[in-house]
Amino acid sequence: ANVLGIPTEAQVRDARESAVINQELREPEILRGPLTLTLQATKLPTPWIGGHFYTRGYGSIPGPTIRVRPGETLEITLKNDLDEGPGYESCHFNYTQLGFFMNPATICALNHTNLHTHGLHVSPHEDDIFDHVKPGQSKTMRIKVPENHMGGTHWYHPHFHHATAAQAGGGAHGALLVDDPVGALPKYVEEMPEKLMFLSLVNIAKSMRLESW
Repeated sequence: ANVLGIPTEAQVRDARESAVINQELREPEILRGPLTLTLQATKLPTPWIGGHFYTRGYGSIPGPTIRVRPGETLEITLKNDLDEGPGYESCHFNYTQLGFFMNPATICALNHTNLHTHGLHVSPHEDDIFDHVKPGQSKTMRIKVPENHMGGTHWYHPHFHHATAAQAGGGAHGALLVDDPVGALPKYVEEMPEKLMFLSLVNIAKSMRLESW
């Protein structure tokens, strides 16, 4: 790559030639509760320039697919296996308008976490975005899914304030599927093969910038 980080023609050609063509869609592992999600350093290849970098994820990107039925209580144990890292006490918010690339003093608490089930119609006391799971700690969530909850495709991700972008945007996310009740769909729809495609866009520059935190 040149000084601006733009890949050269040769690098683009090599990447195109090494791409896997007609690869079968590989879907994430499917889990039902009770289950454990472990937030951990997750290794990814660095496009164009080679090598690898570490981001925050649940062991793969995207993480495993979680399935739940209406009326069930979804039990998730969230383990935080990230290193200690700086907490809120290290934050300084002078000149925040410069952004963290120019002012890294605004970076803190990136290894502290929680979990949010994005899209579920559930109690905020059970899906609490103010939960705080520190590095080395675990917490078990029990989320009651209403019996009349509509089937659908949702997702889960961390929602810890000051770390959401680094974690969720770095790859800590996955699909959360609520099953349709038996008989809710026409027979021909119910019998169709199901494929899940979850597209993850990891900001490589930001993730590499935040790797040391």
